[in-house]
Amino acid sequence: MEEKSARKVASGALLLVSANFFVKLIGFVYKIPIGNILGNAALGYFSTAFEIYTLLLTIFISGGSIAVSKMISDSAALGRWANVRRTFRVLLVQFSIVGAAGTAVMYFGAGTWADFLGNSKATLSIVALSPAIFFLAVSCIFRGFFQGLGDMRQSSLSEVVEALFKLIIGVCLTLWLRSLGKGDDVVSAGAIAGSSLSVLVSALVVIAAYLLSSHRRRVAALSAGDRPDRIFPIVGRFWRLAIPIALSSVVVNLTSFLDLFLIFDRLVSTGMTEDAANRVYGAYKGYAQSLFNLAPSIISSINVSILPALSAHFVTGRRREAKRLVERSLKVVNLLALPSAVGLLVLAGPISRLLYPYRLDEIVVAIPILKILAVASYWTCLSTLATSLLQASGKTHLPLISLICGGAVKLGVNYILVGIPAVGINGAPIGTLACYLVMTAMNTVFLSRMMGTVNGRRVRLFRWCVRPAFASAVMGAAAYFSQRWLALVLRERWATILAILLAVVIYALTLLLVRGVRKRDLELIPGGRRLAALLMKTKLLGE
Repeated sequence: MEEKSARKVASGALLLVSANFFVKLIGFVYKIPIGNILGNAALGYFSTAFEIYTLLLTIFISGGSIAVSKMISDSAALGRWANVRRTFRVLLVQFSIVGAAGTAVMYFGAGTWADFLGNSKATLSIVALSPAIFFLAVSCIFRGFFQGLGDMRQSSLSEVVEALFKLIIGVCLTLWLRSLGKGDDVVSAGAIAGSSLSVLVSALVVIAAYLLSSHRRRVAALSAGDRPDRIFPIVGRFWRLAIPIALSSVVVNLTSFLDLFLIFDRLVSTGMTEDAANRVYGAYKGYAQSLFNLAPSIISSINVSILPALSAHFVTGRRREAKRLVERSLKVVNLLALPSAVGLLVLAGPISRLLYPYRLDEIVVAIPILKILAVASYWTCLSTLATSLLQASGKTHLPLISLICGGAVKLGVNYILVGIPAVGINGAPIGTLACYLVMTAMNTVFLSRMMGTVNGRRVRLFRWCVRPAFASAVMGAAAYFSQRWLALVLRERWATILAILLAVVIYALTLLLVRGVRKRDLELIPGGRRLAALLMKTKLLGE
């Protein structure tokens, strides 16, 4: 039973990671034509609307999907199927109202928002994006329902559909409006309307999946004769779970907002002009941080698949199974996060030049920043995993505490280091690294104390990083030297691509040689049994 549950978690994680990677790839492709078609002025309106949208999403929606997922998984684990049904229905109505309120605030306040940001022509773009809040609020509940029952297929499908339609509709509307000779504000609104329509299509996909789902029929059949909780306790529990998660998102956005002003002010205080400060900040945010965010955002998909199963273990009192799932989660994240961090560290320059060949002068500033952020990315992955593990246990307030402390450290370090002329903008990624080190340390203490002692020992939080760290070091050395040797005979872009492929092969082989992965680990993924059997014949894989 335990192996079946673990295999289901791993399959869901693999599915979400694959879907997230595909979504990120589509998003990267989307930005290229949109940026070229819009131009600087329209892109300014476009970005302003998304700033407002992100803020309102944080206030109205963040935490909803996670809270629903946990409540559904807890009730299902206890066999309270009538409560699963009522929880879903109550929260669907409630979150639809919340989403409608968010849309109303954005729609009717569009002019006020635009004037406040000093960009009045962004009003039409803000209006065009406002319906997306309602559509996303509705789809969050349906995604939370499926995730709570351990089915990650529907969430993955809806996210991929949303990304595809955003690309197709957004680009087509933008080209059409530009061909009609419309102004920049109208063209920007057309591009953003594509985003709203894509969220609508995504919501319709996940609703259709629910109506056709065997889960819905199964819950309805099993709920007969069962007595669910009353409405107000369900609503109360939802907000007790969702509010700390939402506050965490608010803290993240507020820290980023304050960080923007702080970095600019400290750079100018060193004697740098505003234009020069804007350029180096753009290199930090636009180039280095975009690459830094890629691995943590993809690996965070694992957290979504773990939460329902771990929450079910906690609510049913199966601490031994919970401990094993926590340790396996740590192992998987270490296996993925360590090589990603090392690879980005040793190939920061070649990767930047590969992705931004027309911005070579600008990315010179970004490369040393990216190297520091590469180190930070590992701790970011560990911190977000620990956050999800604490949320699964119902301790949603503890990650908020560590986040506030980490944010305070980040702002403090940035203020001191960025103001030193010899350090400058390089102080910002050091602040990010310090932030996630503090958060990881605090979340580790929280998690260790929460799990306590099982079978005479505590959860081994850092045991799983030793062998992947060794394999990553070997891989890093191979990637570094092979890229330079290949660049002597090939164009740099091809040398970089071949070095990355070689690094993947060397990491996998080294990991097998040091027994960093076992048969039982591979058996948790789809097709893993056949792969394990093949590797065991070559004596590369142990039991």
